[in-house]
Amino acid sequence: MFKSSVLHAAKRLPLTGVKVLEFGGLAPGPYAGMILADFGADVVRVDRTGISYNRDQLTRNKRSIAINAKSDGGKEVLQRLAASSDVIIDPFRPGVLERLGVGPKDCERLSEGKAIFARLTGYRSQGPYSKMAGHDLNYLALSGVLATIRPPGLPPIPPNNYMGDYAGGGLMCALGVMMALFERSVSGLGQLVEADMVTGARYIGTGPFLRARPDANLGPGWAEPAGQNVLDGGCPFYALYPCADGQFVSIAPLEEKFYAEFIELLAKSGVTADDPGFAPSKAAQHDRQEWPALRAHYASIFKQKTRDEWATYFLHTDACVAPVLEPHEIGPDGEGLLEVDGQRAWSEHGGIPEPAPSLARTPALRASDWYQSKATPAEQYFLTPGAHTKEILQAAGYSEGQIAEMLAAKVVQG
Repeated sequence: MFKSSVLHAAKRLPLTGVKVLEFGGLAPGPYAGMILADFGADVVRVDRTGISYNRDQLTRNKRSIAINAKSDGGKEVLQRLAASSDVIIDPFRPGVLERLGVGPKDCERLSEGKAIFARLTGYRSQGPYSKMAGHDLNYLALSGVLATIRPPGLPPIPPNNYMGDYAGGGLMCALGVMMALFERSVSGLGQLVEADMVTGARYIGTGPFLRARPDANLGPGWAEPAGQNVLDGGCPFYALYPCADGQFVSIAPLEEKFYAEFIELLAKSGVTADDPGFAPSKAAQHDRQEWPALRAHYASIFKQKTRDEWATYFLHTDACVAPVLEPHEIGPDGEGLLEVDGQRAWSEHGGIPEPAPSLARTPALRASDWYQSKATPAEQYFLTPGAHTKEILQAAGYSEGQIAEMLAAKVVQG
């Protein structure tokens, strides 16, 4: 059912030979599948019949088969594909794939115990919310993470869907699959991997949650209400400041030696603060009584130059200052140097994020290579449902006549 793509054939990849059957969804499931595909897995996405467009953009290095899963013939195709898969990614609520004969126990039987079944849900698979619809914001709300992302006295700020869908969901799912694949290399057995976005987001938040526990006794600035701690916006030297052009710089000189360099360079910048009689000192860095005056002092300085001027000034120092870049300002190399050192890393839409981490001997496929190999934006960003139906069915052992019959009966589409 599977075969290597042209891009895969050029080099050995970490997951070469791993066969993944991904049931079409949005955000976390496709992201988990994309991670596996970027590192060499052969990922086949199962789409519905009757549609010619799917807005999911996390489809690079994947192929699509469109199946009418409600038909008897469609169920038989799904079961045959699942039987030869190493990994099945299930983005639905519990019970959906069981009704199609490809749930966890079915896949265990079909694969003779070797399949890794990755179930990815928003809420936990059991409990009062398990049967309810929801989205990233709901899952993040239940995780405890969302409540910590807010200025003092204001509502929490939705952090796009980075934390729930992608970090707590798709990334945790891919990590679970990797661990199950490694364990299978020892035991020869697959297993059920359950990833949910509530638990995943909480796991991502382990460090901040532990720091905030009063019994950890880390002192002032670590267990205060949201927005009043060192790392959540409450600290003036771990903060964002607007510049003369309306853009922002980030400053984070937490350690004493970095803070000393920061205030020294700021004093030599040639900019006069609104409060010239006030001078930050190393000794008063952690004096919370000084923080309001310190914040006002920094704000009055940074507003007098543009973001890029500050970026240039602090480049190659240990002051822990960096410009806040827009997505379109990130270059193809994953960095944004702007006008620093006479270079400008900028493109109309910005560089495409590359896979991470980097493996020295068996690196992932470069995302930029994928997009450059496609002639149109439609080919770059979207996978047509059923675009590879015939070749996938042929690899699964179906004859030309059987495929023609299934196409005519609308069991499959392609």
